[in-house]
Amino acid sequence: MSDRLKQAISATPLIDHRAFPGWAGFFEDFPPEKRVLTAIDTYRSPAEAGYAFPGTRTFCYDALEAIYGFTRADIDDPAQKERLAREYARRKTDFRALLESALDASGIELMMANSFHCPDIKNHPRIRLIGSADPFIFPFDNTYLSMDSPLASSYLAAFEHMLHIHLVKRRVKLLNYETYTAMTDDILDGWARTGVAGVEFLLSLVRTAKTEEVPESEGPALFEKARRGDWQSYRRFQNLMIRRIFRQCGALNLVVQWRCSLSESRIGHFDCLHLAEMISASGADQTCLVITEGNWPAEDHAQLLALGGGLLPNRVYFDFSGRMLTDSHPQTLGATLRRWLEKPALWDKILYGSGYRNGKIGMYVAARTAREALWIALSGMIRDGILDEETAISLAGRILRDNARKLYRL
Repeated sequence: MSDRLKQAISATPLIDHRAFPGWAGFFEDFPPEKRVLTAIDTYRSPAEAGYAFPGTRTFCYDALEAIYGFTRADIDDPAQKERLAREYARRKTDFRALLESALDASGIELMMANSFHCPDIKNHPRIRLIGSADPFIFPFDNTYLSMDSPLASSYLAAFEHMLHIHLVKRRVKLLNYETYTAMTDDILDGWARTGVAGVEFLLSLVRTAKTEEVPESEGPALFEKARRGDWQSYRRFQNLMIRRIFRQCGALNLVVQWRCSLSESRIGHFDCLHLAEMISASGADQTCLVITEGNWPAEDHAQLLALGGGLLPNRVYFDFSGRMLTDSHPQTLGATLRRWLEKPALWDKILYGSGYRNGKIGMYVAARTAREALWIALSGMIRDGILDEETAISLAGRILRDNARKLYRL
């Protein structure tokens, strides 16, 4: 086997379809009690960054040198830590230049940025935006959802403040169901008109992804009961809004990203199989759905949902991002990718995303981890006679770049 595959993987410009540049900066103008707990971006050495594997920590050293110019000797010198922390903070004051440096170092051609971002990236030629649907799902008292989890509580608080910003900007009051849905419809229409590429749901962090079909005719009554504190009606109202927005995204050609990975101890919340009924419901078959973070650690469920269309392929895609990259060694991730790639029906359904929120270092580490894992998967398939080199090179291009271009109509 020649080096052509490894060279092709290293040289392919990435489309990072799920990123959070400026995640911490987005919340700086929020009241402290409305900020997500993990929205922090301060200097951390590779030893402090939480990467478990030596190889991944090496990627972290490389990132600090490539993006910030920090040498390994200085990083490992305790006497230099304060100076490096000051320089790290200083570089954030020119966020746009810092982002360009990180994109170049990571080999990223284009990035999809979730709406949790700082204003500096708007109208950036290498960034397309992804809107957040979650604020529209939780407009009332969410105490019953947040009592046992500080992280879930902080996400709900952020969603509430984001909805408040929408309401103030549009001078809308929560008068009734018709007024509320007119506003959400207008926001989705505006996103589609202005080139927003898709919409993300993070709600599995705070409630189950499983929903039931609720007739639109029940909307006005459920809205009023939920506003008065009836939590059972509130849950049905949420289910109605989730499915309503999901169908609208299909009509507007907005791709839906759905975060599916284990968070804290909420095992019953995250599994993508909870979405099976919704994606097959009437009116939902035109919506393209991306299961993000590969449904980690139950990655086989992601491929099961994507294969569920049988002879008539469905519109379900999935990525390797987030915890699949931060919590996996390239060898382990490569084994997962190989299981997926052994099924040709999935070749056009796998996407790359970093999914990293805090700082630019994770963007670089994710890209290096992904390329290494993909090489491990594809080279192993060549070695075992499953693929030839030309097919493997073509697959690498699809997964790292071309599948996202096609899905998002870039």
